[in-house]
Amino acid sequence: IEMDLLDSNLLETKFDIIESTGVLHHMEDPIKGLAKLISNLKQYGYMKLALYSSKARLSITKIRKSIKSNKLIPTKKNIMLIREKIINSELDLKHEFKQLNDFYNTSMLRDLLFNEIEHQYNIMQLKDILEKNNLKFLGFITTSNIRKKYLKEYPKDHFCQNMTNWNKFEEKYPG
Repeated sequence: IEMDLLDSNLLETKFDIIESTGVLHHMEDPIKGLAKLISNLKQYGYMKLALYSSKARLSITKIRKSIKSNKLIPTKKNIMLIREKIINSELDLKHEFKQLNDFYNTSMLRDLLFNEIEHQYNIMQLKDILEKNNLKFLGFITTSNIRKKYLKEYPKDHFCQNMTNWNKFEEKYPG
């Protein structure tokens, strides 16, 4: 079924699992979209959300602002020009972007830098959103290296579910 998320109540069904990646942070009102997802989730259901981190996307935000102020439109030529400028820059951005798979694919770089709507969140904002919507944070999906590093800093948080700790961790390791 293909439909607008905001019309999902028309399905008249509830789901055990809902996965939303690359959706909410591009909506005019992500919280309204989240409310629709929640209304379609069974009691004790599981929801996997992917949202943009304001800390991890600082470099991307910087370039997005430059694109907007220069009124660049997402043509293939402009996308390749931006990629070239990043590669040839003296800035630390080069290192950060070279690690992203999206950087090497024109359509993915377009999505990364030229989306008209992009909402970003810090962990404490996410904590607040989850609490206001009676959702329980079960943890981040991350690499085993990051998990080990986190557990080294917060050994008492065995399940890695303390959002205040994760906020401190992201402050220390924004990438």
